[in-house]
Amino acid sequence: MKILVVGGYGFIGSAIAEKLIQEKYKVTIIDNLSTGNKKNVRLNHKSIDLNATNRRCKKIFEEDKFDAIVYAARRTALNDDLINFHEKAENIVGLRHMLELSLKYEVNRFIFLSSYEVYGTAEQGINESSPLNPISDEGREYQYQESFCRDYIKKGLNVNILRLSNVYGPRLTKESLNFINLACHHNKQNQLIKLKRHSNSFQDYIFVNDVADAVSKTINNVAPLILNIASNHKTLNSDIVNYCNDHLKKSEREAEAINLDNYVQRPFYVLSNTLAYQTIGWSPQTDLNRGLTTTTKWYDSFELKEDEKEKVAFWEEDNSKTLGQKVQPFLENIAVFAAFAVLKLFLAQVLQINVDVMMIYILLIAVFYGLNQGVVAAILASLFYVSTEIRAGVDISYAIFDLHNIFNLLIYILAGSITGYAIDKERYNFRLLEWDYKDVTSELKFVLGVYDKSIEVKNALQNDIEHYEDSFGKVFDITSKLNKVNTEEVFIQSVKVVSEILKAKSVSIIHLDTSGDYGRVMASLGKNKFGNSIKIAEHNYLEEVISQNKIFMNKELDAAKPVLVAPIAYNNRVVALLLIDDVEFDNLSIRYINMLKVVSLLISNSIGTASIYQEAIEAKKYIGKTQILKTEWFKEVLDIKKQAEQDELSTWYLFTLNMSVKQGITQHEKLLKVVRSSDYIGETEDNRVAILFSNAQDTDRKSLHNRLIEQGFKIYEEE
Repeated sequence: MKILVVGGYGFIGSAIAEKLIQEKYKVTIIDNLSTGNKKNVRLNHKSIDLNATNRRCKKIFEEDKFDAIVYAARRTALNDDLINFHEKAENIVGLRHMLELSLKYEVNRFIFLSSYEVYGTAEQGINESSPLNPISDEGREYQYQESFCRDYIKKGLNVNILRLSNVYGPRLTKESLNFINLACHHNKQNQLIKLKRHSNSFQDYIFVNDVADAVSKTINNVAPLILNIASNHKTLNSDIVNYCNDHLKKSEREAEAINLDNYVQRPFYVLSNTLAYQTIGWSPQTDLNRGLTTTTKWYDSFELKEDEKEKVAFWEEDNSKTLGQKVQPFLENIAVFAAFAVLKLFLAQVLQINVDVMMIYILLIAVFYGLNQGVVAAILASLFYVSTEIRAGVDISYAIFDLHNIFNLLIYILAGSITGYAIDKERYNFRLLEWDYKDVTSELKFVLGVYDKSIEVKNALQNDIEHYEDSFGKVFDITSKLNKVNTEEVFIQSVKVVSEILKAKSVSIIHLDTSGDYGRVMASLGKNKFGNSIKIAEHNYLEEVISQNKIFMNKELDAAKPVLVAPIAYNNRVVALLLIDDVEFDNLSIRYINMLKVVSLLISNSIGTASIYQEAIEAKKYIGKTQILKTEWFKEVLDIKKQAEQDELSTWYLFTLNMSVKQGITQHEKLLKVVRSSDYIGETEDNRVAILFSNAQDTDRKSLHNRLIEQGFKIYEEE
């Protein structure tokens, strides 16, 4: 069975990968190595340095025909900054990409590792049917990812969601802020630790190898499942503190203790694992004491670099070898010795040739096996030499203590030890060259990566300089032409400019009424998630944009919200909102946000200038003291709407009433009840009153028609 492990070089992913390899599965690992390490998986597998969002993943699915996918790409910490927002988005997009490819290439099962964070409530005995109420960014992210998984279950993909409790164990560094691993780190540093405020705090901790075992058992599950993978045990954090302190050196007991209260994770909870036992026959096998012992031992060797471990292991006995592997060189040595002993006896007794073949034997063993076996060969050859002398009738004491014999035996020992040492030394130097080569190659790869990234940034900046200048020119061009246009054109042109400058596929601009309670879409390019009007109170994030006059970023990647919302202000009041969606993921950066701020300010300035201009010419535009536009001004607005419709930025409907302008003036108040803030009343060329409804869809046509009829207006013509 072929299995793909996404994020297989990370803390949890590497444990899963090794478990599956040990069970004879053919494992392929995809990992971008942002937090993972290839040295975490030593067993035989196929490795691909790739991001799960990369399009090349499609070719991997085409070639390998995987039977199962394990999505173990996880992050160890979350911060509210743009870098981690980018990382979060990448993880979510990667999951969706893997789900889509799994569905397309008919993968039998998909396993997604979720988290206890989706529950968000502080209680014990939480089961899989408990309500989801995440209270952290991480919890909301996992809930969002689970919703993706459920969507693909409906499409026919066998998706299993494993909600892990607090996972600990080897390979998780202190930077993760996991309480157990942080405590073990301080234990390694011989530092006393303590808890004051949270001495009664607890968590449900699960050892990483037990998680790997759960994934292994889920691989053969044939139906979609959601399972808690947890210990179902309340572990006091104070017990962990006591364990670590008990393992300190006595000399450290009086040292000042480090307070870990700030690292206690909330909420306090215990997950039920009953369903996992009933469905896949899984239960945790590692108790806390054993898990802490294993984790602590790993920390004891963690600070020794991997290449240094290899150098130490080169000279020292490898404890990972089996007894058979350790004995094998001795058995081979004895076999070769026996062959040379027979040869020596044959030459001496049959052919009467006295050749010291034992020296050849010693040199041969020393060359092939090194110092240890070289010395053993010298000892065996010496014993054979002495036994030969004794068999020839020489007294045993003479055979041992004769100077000539001592000299020969010394030659044997020196030949075996010196040759073996020289061979080992050369091998070691060769290994050092290998390590140096790896280091140089790694550094070169890093430098080339930095170089490629700098070229990418340079090209991006060059493209910005070449193209943004024209885009800004368009904005300023709009500003310079405001004496000929009105705010309607500023809104429409701004959407086009923003789309081009910020490379956004979907851009909308919403004009707020004077109360700020409602917004009306003035122009829209691409998808519009709100329709033509919106009640601001129904969207908390929009209220924050208006009240705080700051940009909103959709960090949770909620599909119901735009990626970015920017305020457009005039006279210290937000008068419009700029909504941006469908942005290429690679474009999101701090520079992008700064560019959005600049564009928003330019649009704000343009709208402000347009508003001043409109106020100045208001007496010229309208008939008397009404809101009925004169013919030339109404025609100008209509032309702008027609052009916007051609550009697919706006829609409109025109109802010409069977009413003269004189009648319109007398019924002005009645007309105002029909129109909205974004609509226009004007005089046509044949001296009739017309109403221009902005951003009206086909579905609105009938309701608009009925509204006019209900108010007693007769419609002369519709357009």
